[in-house]
Amino acid sequence: MTLAPFAGFIGNDLQVQETTNSTLVRFRLGITDRYRNAHGDFVERETFWVTCQAWGNLARRIGQEVTKGDAVLILGRWEQSNYEKDGEKKTARFVTVEHLGLDLAVPQKKQQTDAAAPAGNAEVENPL
Repeated sequence: MTLAPFAGFIGNDLQVQETTNSTLVRFRLGITDRYRNAHGDFVERETFWVTCQAWGNLARRIGQEVTKGDAVLILGRWEQSNYEKDGEKKTARFVTVEHLGLDLAVPQKKQQTDAAAPAGNAEVENPL
């Protein structure tokens, strides 16, 4: 199956689980696409939320190095899980992450506000 690229922000605190054989991390990725309209202005679309998961060493590293609000780039594959709940058939779609890195092209909230903040007021919380 082909890997697809995703770029967005980590939207929640990471959920890290130790299983019998491996480590699992789950999180939500917020993707806000934008386009240039006929007048040349950028228009943002509504944020699209994707559930992501990773396993093993990658899951451990993500759990140690990534936090809510971080801008990330992901290569992963769409997967689907079919299950039954209360007698009703359900489907869950998610992305299994194969590669993840910080998106250094996106300024962090702290970097954006440092230039405008008066000296001595450099502490600003992460976005989200």
